[in-house]
Amino acid sequence: MIQFSLVTMLELVDQGVLSIERLVELMCHNPARLFEVNRRGFLREGYQADIVLVRPDTGWTVTKDVIQSKCGWSPMEGHMYLWRVERTLCNGHTVYQQGRVDTNYIGQSVAFR
Repeated sequence: MIQFSLVTMLELVDQGVLSIERLVELMCHNPARLFEVNRRGFLREGYQADIVLVRPDTGWTVTKDVIQSKCGWSPMEGHMYLWRVERTLCNGHTVYQQGRVDTNYIGQSVAFR
């Protein structure tokens, strides 16, 4: 379900349940604070560049071929989303773009305070 968590939360923004600022707080800032993750969870100088670029109004449906989990299924299969993840960067390196995952990239260890 983690693969579809951001686009699911963006649906809540569209429905007026959350503001975009609250979504960022819940999905980026709070996990970094809660687990005391060093230099992550915020867009700040000196922090790791972990960024997701999304595009609104780009309808798509979850099908078996887009599911990245090892089990190969998702409870979201058949669900239509209006937001699309275009690109994901980890430590400033593109790890996902246009449906392709860079399986050669090895990220950095997460450090805790």
